[in-house]
Amino acid sequence: MPRVKRGTKRRAKRKKILDRASGYFLTKSKLYRAAKEAVERGLKFAYSGRKQRKRQFRSLWIVRIAAACKLNGTSYSRFISGLKKAGVAAYLVKNEAPRMLVTAIERVLAGELFFASGSASRSVKEIEAPEYVPAPFLLTHRELEVMRLLAQGRSNKELAATRDMSVRTAESHHASILAKLGIDSPGELVRIAIRDGLI
Repeated sequence: MPRVKRGTKRRAKRKKILDRASGYFLTKSKLYRAAKEAVERGLKFAYSGRKQRKRQFRSLWIVRIAAACKLNGTSYSRFISGLKKAGVAAYLVKNEAPRMLVTAIERVLAGELFFASGSASRSVKEIEAPEYVPAPFLLTHRELEVMRLLAQGRSNKELAATRDMSVRTAESHHASILAKLGIDSPGELVRIAIRDGLI
């Protein structure tokens, strides 16, 4: 069999990694193995960072729309309910991914409603209730993460181990969530998590 030489490809691959690691601290920008580990780790965090940024911008647009609704004497929930009554079949915020637009079109063609805020999964009666406030409007991002895990049946110890926090911090988050939602039992927490599409 002929000898396969890949020196050019190998050098190009190494150069690509080292170029990406340019400016990293000490050996991370000079040694291939350290540079590769640093670049791969950076790419992993870049992916999760993009997802978090998307969630933050989505939340920001919902807050902006809610603020505009308040200035006009209504609430975000009533605004969404009014869109439904007016025959609007779908609602997307400005920064949604292209695939979300495709999903919305498919849902509408199938005769369903699609609202990016998740309100379509709730009944119109529930949305129109004046006392109803979705959990994402009351809780921080960290508290929403904690609420999801609690609703899945995790204990405070398991929560602390999963999220790299002390048990006391987990208990503090738990108590804060119950206080903000005005509930006092795990069953109600699960019900609200299901209602708001958190699990």
